Amino acid sequence: MRAIALSLVFASCATLEGAKPDLQVQLEGKRLGLKLYAQCALNRSNFFDDPTRDLVSAHRVGARFLALNAAGKPLPLTAKLNRVHPGSIWYVDRFSFPTRFESIMRPLRSPRHLAWVHLRSGSSQAILVIPEGLGDEASVLKWLDERFAAQEPDHLGKLNPALRSAVSQGRLVTDMSQEVVRLALCAPDRVFMDASATPPVQKWIYLHQGGDHRMAVLLDGKATGKLLPITDDELKALETR
Repeated sequence: MRAIALSLVFASCATLEGAKPDLQVQLEGKRLGLKLYAQCALNRSNFFDDPTRDLVSAHRVGARFLALNAAGKPLPLTAKLNRVHPGSIWYVDRFSFPTRFESIMRPLRSPRHLAWVHLRSGSSQAILVIPEGLGDEASVLKWLDERFAAQEPDHLGKLNPALRSAVSQGRLVTDMSQEVVRLALCAPDRVFMDASATPPVQKWIYLHQGGDHRMAVLLDGKATGKLLPITDDELKALETR
């Protein structure tokens, strides 16, 4: 009798789980189990209420409102001191999409409505949340490869110890090349260029949904110093130039 009951439970779970979405099958066919290298110093925090995993992101902790509480406020995240270091080795355990079964199995206080990349490095487990709007294989793989790719990141092996330390901590240092800035801060959300200036100026913008944006200024391809705060109004002024 017990065997019959268990078989009915497993059968109902299998029915609920259903078939994987086509995009999930395509992505797992290309990246599942591969050895990947972190491409920049990714930020790390607790994964909401799940103590067994971390949330990793190219954005600062809290810069993306991934999940809201009943009052419509972003669920808080606790930043972790150690970032995911560029060049560290990770593996994709699986991709998960918000099917009915998957949504039920996920923690209640988490971005259950979004697709996730499940990553592993030794005993560490992490979740990389795929942004809304990436609906095809090419766009998701391009986004993923900017964070975790099959090759070690360029320029990392050429850094002196001081620069390597700054990069691993996600710190901007004066005279960093733009390639090294990308290692330390990941790719910017916006880039504004003034090639007519002498020397040429680039402003790399790292957006925050709460308006607490940051800007890296590069003169002639070299960082000028620390990240600077930039307001919504200042950002709009850049966009209208």
